[in-house]
Amino acid sequence: MHLTDEWGAWECGWWGFDPVVVESDRSGAALADGVRHFPQAGLTVIQRRRDYLLITNGIVGTGGFGNHKHNDLLGFEYHVDGTPVIVDPGSYVYTSDPDARNLFRSTLSHNTVAVDSQEQNEIRPEWLFRMFEHGNPEHLDVDGQGESMRYRGRHRGYTRLPQPVVVERTFTLSRRHGALTIADVLEGDGVHRLRWHFHFAPGVAVTIAGEEHIRIRAGAAALELRVPATLRPALAPAWYSPSYGVRVPCVCLDVETDARLDGRREYVWRLA
Repeated sequence: MHLTDEWGAWECGWWGFDPVVVESDRSGAALADGVRHFPQAGLTVIQRRRDYLLITNGIVGTGGFGNHKHNDLLGFEYHVDGTPVIVDPGSYVYTSDPDARNLFRSTLSHNTVAVDSQEQNEIRPEWLFRMFEHGNPEHLDVDGQGESMRYRGRHRGYTRLPQPVVVERTFTLSRRHGALTIADVLEGDGVHRLRWHFHFAPGVAVTIAGEEHIRIRAGAAALELRVPATLRPALAPAWYSPSYGVRVPCVCLDVETDARLDGRREYVWRLA
């Protein structure tokens, strides 16, 4: 399929690109840096030539019914030089395997932080096409100017806990170096189990090179994820679903800690 065909043109339009320009230069040199923010959909795209970051932070939708919503608040996908590195796990199946359906739409399967192993929005296992809104996501800052491009958002999905927690996350992508920085701020009190999930695309090689260093190989790209001190990284097998009824093996990284928040706590991740 050429980008100037009907569907290629539609895809380019969605990302904000001119299909004729993109088709004429597949190296990526013609692609402009920039930020496209779709507040009602809860989607933000940050583009740096052939690198892009897709951030999700939206309401459950469908008039509050949430029939196809996943618990992916402040989750993201990240591609480097056109190669998928960190991805959404997909949907896999619906009614034929209820457990799989609920796993693939759960908070713990998405590239975000979970508090006390709870869902951001309530999932009731018997309601396969319903999700109950608790997240109340907010867009706090979107900035495509200067040497860095940024999105900052918040959700309140964990304020229903006995000791409420508000989650705020800032994504910053450097125009010059392509480094991605993620800063997580958790506001609340008491001791909580925090768990970060990173879901890697099939074929991506991931190695723990020390408690604070994760080495990643995706195609020709060699990256390192810097893990905040005192956290416990662990690799595990996972599944990625490219289309309905299909799943292929991949690997995920889960990072956990028991933390006392005492009002406000920040964790900074760097991927470069």
